[in-house]
Amino acid sequence: MMIANNQDDMLKSLFKPVDGSTFDGFIRKVKRTSVDFWARGKEYTITQRGLIVARSKSPDGKVLFQHQIDGLFRTRSLEHEFAEQMLKKHGISLI
Repeated sequence: MMIANNQDDMLKSLFKPVDGSTFDGFIRKVKRTSVDFWARGKEYTITQRGLIVARSKSPDGKVLFQHQIDGLFRTRSLEHEFAEQMLKKHGISLI
């Protein structure tokens, strides 16, 4: 999975592919202990523990986290490898 550093880079890749392919998503926000990103129409968060969770908002405005992220990665090991790479790239240590 290829994630762009920002939304503009992702949109540019749609018209001018990077290494022959487009980005699957982009980084929304980097926090001290997590990375928020958008991919394939959904919001996700990578926690400092290396978990990738889907984020959504309830009707009353509360943020909900869902651990089931069907179809984003083929295997759990690919998911974990992606999470480790993204955290390392943004200077966040796994705990």
